Amino acid sequence: MALSAALLDIGGDAMASAIKFAQFHTGAPGAAGTNNVIAGGRFAVVMESTNGNLNLVGPINGTGLTAGATVAYVSLWPTASAGTPYGDAQRTTGDTTVNASGEYTITSLSIPVSST
Repeated sequence: MALSAALLDIGGDAMASAIKFAQFHTGAPGAAGTNNVIAGGRFAVVMESTNGNLNLVGPINGTGLTAGATVAYVSLWPTASAGTPYGDAQRTTGDTTVNASGEYTITSLSIPVSST
């Protein structure tokens, strides 16, 4: 039997509150979260747990990025400059190109909290 979405949300609430920052990558970030980083640093993020998924509450507004870069992945972090990454999500829909001003905004991100 799989775990219920209600139970996953209990654990998801703790996970969502631990995720404080996101970083953009042109390719897979790797286990340490340091591969394919796009200049600009980490950006504040707010997540919530609903229906067995971690979901973005508000937009991630990236600035100071490399114009024209492709945002293929987003890594999730506990702090603005240190720590171990909590994981990453691949960008598979929508525009993934940083604009000419070095800005990129993610308005939707949903990551399943799985029992497997």
